[in-house]
Amino acid sequence: MAQKDKKKALELYLKALELNPNKSEVNYSIGLLYLEGDFKYKALPYFEKAAALGLPSGYTIQKFLGIAYQFNHNFEKAKECFLKYKATVTDKEERRKVDRKIYECENGLEFLANPVPVQIDNLGPAINTAFPEYAPVISADDSLLIFTSRRPGSTGGATDQSGLHFEDLYISKKTAEGWSTPQNMGFPVNTTTHEASVGISPDGTQLFIYKDNGNGDIYVCQLGQDQKWSRPVSVGNEINSVQSFENGACLSFDGKQLFFASNRAGGAGGNDIWVVEKQENGTWGKPTNLGQPINTEADEESPFLDLDGKTLYFSSRSHKGMGGYDIFKSVFDEVSRKWSTPENLGYPINSADNDLYFSLSGDGRYGYYASVKEGGYGDKDIYRISMPPRADYQELQARLQVIREKKGEKQPGENHSYIVSGRVVDEVTSESVGNALVQLKDINGSVVSEISTRPDGKYNFTITSDTLQKVVLSAYAKGFGPFVKEIELPAGGIQKGQEYDLLLKKLNVGEKFVLRNIYFDFDKSDIKKESETELANLIQLLNDNPSLVIEIRGYTDSKGEKEYNLQLSQRRAEAVLNYLVSGGISKKRLKAKGYGESAPVGNGQPQTEEETSRRTEFVIIEN
Repeated sequence: MAQKDKKKALELYLKALELNPNKSEVNYSIGLLYLEGDFKYKALPYFEKAAALGLPSGYTIQKFLGIAYQFNHNFEKAKECFLKYKATVTDKEERRKVDRKIYECENGLEFLANPVPVQIDNLGPAINTAFPEYAPVISADDSLLIFTSRRPGSTGGATDQSGLHFEDLYISKKTAEGWSTPQNMGFPVNTTTHEASVGISPDGTQLFIYKDNGNGDIYVCQLGQDQKWSRPVSVGNEINSVQSFENGACLSFDGKQLFFASNRAGGAGGNDIWVVEKQENGTWGKPTNLGQPINTEADEESPFLDLDGKTLYFSSRSHKGMGGYDIFKSVFDEVSRKWSTPENLGYPINSADNDLYFSLSGDGRYGYYASVKEGGYGDKDIYRISMPPRADYQELQARLQVIREKKGEKQPGENHSYIVSGRVVDEVTSESVGNALVQLKDINGSVVSEISTRPDGKYNFTITSDTLQKVVLSAYAKGFGPFVKEIELPAGGIQKGQEYDLLLKKLNVGEKFVLRNIYFDFDKSDIKKESETELANLIQLLNDNPSLVIEIRGYTDSKGEKEYNLQLSQRRAEAVLNYLVSGGISKKRLKAKGYGESAPVGNGQPQTEEETSRRTEFVIIEN
């Protein structure tokens, strides 16, 4: 500890604990070391043991026990500890800090009781390692991922006191098989000192990095015609200052605004979010502090501007948070010229730990950030968040098309355009169903576009494609089962008049619904990743209708022995059931039954293996 080698200190304390597990001071010290590291949630059992054994006077066990409970999202017990600790505190500033912790616990209880409907997935071993990976930045078209890592193989190979390699930037590109193996960006982007990713332009041609040169400044690298990154160049003295620290940056869609974080004088306190405008001569003007309600006397960091040009995401230690840094969003009103009150992105996106460097794909479908979670690969890992549907999906697609044309990937008019429209109605009453979610998916189940219907039940899609293709229209609404229809887009230019009424059935007992895009490989019962969209919609349906009890029915084709097919279909039905349970649905509401090759789809007409391998149904048992 005297040498500030906390990693080695933790190892030695853990060995000491093996010799005497009932030493309260050792348990206490291990708890403190975990709180100061990345695995804060691991501190709890050691503080609990120290409290149970008793500690000499002078140990603030209730304070740290409360913090440990908070990191484990046990906000009720955390609040109890903080109240006990507050009763012993006389210092005014310390009481203010404890009041903040109590407020965070109250917020945490509220957020846990009302989780947001998102799915969070680890990007897997292709991206993450046993070493820290963090600060992901993503191009707007979701094709380029750049992040910071402290894995072996860094430029220069140097390590710090903790034994970790210096920060370097790594790059990965999206392929048909997923993210490519990350490559160290090498010289001149990386050097023998620390470099970290902080932002990327929407078109993926300007990379903003943080360099530790004493105070910490922002630099920019340009992607050349040869697809090589240039030497980092300072973004200028108007943004970087020798008296302050700058560590986050994002560029607007039109390239005319740069948002950044700095602790310079003239702010609200601590780190603030600032904005600077590009001048006619191409240089940056004088920075402006965003002021209230975004900036506070606490720290605000890691700004990210949505492709819509008006929604700002950032992290803050203040506002309505649940601990550490939380991610918030605020929307700029063009009329009033003011930012809205920051809104917490909610649980499970945010946690009681630090949540920083959130970025979003241009279509708003996926968010990216780094977090330490149980089940990760050993340290901070990069995760992808499947975000809730957005009403402005079509507008974002139009902006993405501008970026593609600018990059030369698509020339204006190269794509064929199609208009698909219609109405969502109740199958029995023919009444319009407003606020229904309508999704347009490709034949493999990936969402191409989605929109909510107007009060009159109408929807309208304009999509582009180079070739003739089959697509799937799906509709979902509260109180109704899903509707799925496969359509074929004709070749040619603008196609009008393709109208499809989507007929929804009420969730009455005995009603049967087909889940079209549930994928299994031939002779397998493992659910493929392409099924996640359909299953996420089913989880949402069950959450929206908490009294619903369903039977999941699995089927196979007619190849193979009947008894084997029956067993295979049972395993497939159970695989779907287990997936729903892992998504938070009570097992009491689910039954699974395999029907083998019985009751074939299509009135007994021959089918392809592809069609039958996707077929899963559910039937309403209770409602």
